[in-house]
Amino acid sequence: MSPENEALLRNLKRAGLVVAGIWAAILVIGGVTRYVQASNLQSWTGAVDVPTVALITPTSSGNGQALTLPGTLEAWYDAKIYSRVPGYVKSWQYDIGAHVKKGDVLAVIDTPELDQQLAQARADLSAAQSNEKDFRRYRRPLEQPVAAGCGVKTGRGRKRRRSRCQIRRRQSGPGEAGSIGGDEGLRQYHRAV
Repeated sequence: MSPENEALLRNLKRAGLVVAGIWAAILVIGGVTRYVQASNLQSWTGAVDVPTVALITPTSSGNGQALTLPGTLEAWYDAKIYSRVPGYVKSWQYDIGAHVKKGDVLAVIDTPELDQQLAQARADLSAAQSNEKDFRRYRRPLEQPVAAGCGVKTGRGRKRRRSRCQIRRRQSGPGEAGSIGGDEGLRQYHRAV
């Protein structure tokens, strides 16, 4: 090799070492910069992630200012209330939103139609009892059975049994053990007649 080529080769080696040194310096500086930025980001995220809350103790200012805000309140549970009979509200016992228990009377209902039906039923009962007294007073020996053991009677006995059935039916109120209602009531009525 000629001295010129050796000088050129040495210069190329020096240039290659310089370029490699610059690349190494860039890599080291870039790595350090990335590491510093990553640690800064991690510490900033940790600081921001924890919420900072300032606690105070509320005290009354004493000046009586009211804070009025718009809003809507709705109940968790909603109950529909229906009366068993038609009528008018006579008195209201509890206000809206009041706490009540099962069995509390919420309102008193005035029921003129039901009162009229009750008065009519009492009048019918009185008339049936009067008819029974008349039948007992004027009872005759015509109440003989038609055939032995059949229990069928003729004449005024039939009317008297019908009257007794009407008295029993009117004396027994709704829901009582002796009430006559529905198909069973018809069967009992026809058996009595």
